[in-house]
Amino acid sequence: MEAGAFAYCSSITGVTIPSSVTTIEEATFFSCKGLTNVLIPDSVNRIEDTAFYSCTSLPSVTIPGSVTSIGEDAFSLCKSLTNLTLANSVRSIGLRAFWYDPNLNDVTFIGTQAEWNALVTNSDSGLENKTVQFKIPPKSISIKKLPSKMTYTVGEKFDPAGMIVKVTYADGSTKEITSGYTYTPTGAMNTAGQQTIAVAYKENGVTQGTGFKVTVNPAGKTVSSITIKKLPSKMTYTAGQKFDPTGMIVKVNYDDGTSKEITSGYTYTPTGAMNTAGQQTIAIAYKENGVTKGTGFKVTVNG
Repeated sequence: MEAGAFAYCSSITGVTIPSSVTTIEEATFFSCKGLTNVLIPDSVNRIEDTAFYSCTSLPSVTIPGSVTSIGEDAFSLCKSLTNLTLANSVRSIGLRAFWYDPNLNDVTFIGTQAEWNALVTNSDSGLENKTVQFKIPPKSISIKKLPSKMTYTVGEKFDPAGMIVKVTYADGSTKEITSGYTYTPTGAMNTAGQQTIAVAYKENGVTQGTGFKVTVNPAGKTVSSITIKKLPSKMTYTAGQKFDPTGMIVKVNYDDGTSKEITSGYTYTPTGAMNTAGQQTIAIAYKENGVTKGTGFKVTVNG
């Protein structure tokens, strides 16, 4: 946005500044006397000299928490300006930035009294003697409790259920929230491995963020059941002996109708000595993509 780009354009009544803009240049809206509404995005970090000088119909301005400096005469002679909101991100305000704004009586500062005093005392900006309402901004956020679900399969969406976010404010106070934050990604997680979940919380124009990782497993078929395709070679034991799975074949059945045969990768119990004579149940379990299925059969244990 070039310096003086819309100067003296009295026909402009409303402006939404694009999020690609980082600086509102000198005299950009100089004497746009018909301007009644302007939306400044979080991308803007500087408002230069006379940027809104003599915008005499502008009633309200919210300066986002991304802005660090406001230039000389930036909002001078905005005679209709009654409401101003700005954050403690602002580190400097130029001379006469808000001079000759006789109706500016509603000022909100997203920060502390001490921060306000440091900003405006002796600034000669026109804000020195204004009555100010203070709102304490969030200083940081952290994950107080991770969500219940931390493992996913490719194609699933993140589920925040159970998550608690702790908000810490500039004055040291805190609160815990279970809603009101945002997170990304919101769509399907399509890459296997560790996926970062970014969490953001915005209050009083100030956004803070944090994050954590979840595990995303490769997509696969779901196991519907397992069966014993071939019993092990040894089916009769003497008390004190351990089960021997040699020769056993397990058939894994999937929900799409396919199957596979395996000779390893399953678990069985008992794994220790079988000390009771009679029929002993051997329990077989197989886990794949987070799904576990089981079956079993009996062997004979002689005393």
